[in-house]
Amino acid sequence: MDQSPPLDEEALIRLAKLGGEQFAADMINMFFEYADGKLKAATQAAKIGNIDAVEKAIHPLKTSAGHVGALNMRDLSQRIEQLAREKDTTEIPELVVALVEAYSHAKPLLEAHLQRFQTK
Repeated sequence: MDQSPPLDEEALIRLAKLGGEQFAADMINMFFEYADGKLKAATQAAKIGNIDAVEKAIHPLKTSAGHVGALNMRDLSQRIEQLAREKDTTEIPELVVALVEAYSHAKPLLEAHLQRFQTK
């Protein structure tokens, strides 16, 4: 699978145009709060082989990652969700680890945008 860039800055520009810079900042903050919990839940579920819980955690994360432009996270979430629905557990644990890593790459980029939105 080709790796998407960690952040699509155009998505953030679209959010700012849609609702203003404070709206874009709020969306990033909500994503941070949401992502931490969903990633933790997916990681724990993957460790014990609970594929249904992995899918439950990943599904909304896929959408919210797409909204803030975290493309690699969105794509990994989509792949994990697809495998979970197919009950194919072979790649899920390693993909969840990759998803957590993708978040660690996207988060500082999003934090930089958040800072810019909040200082204007």
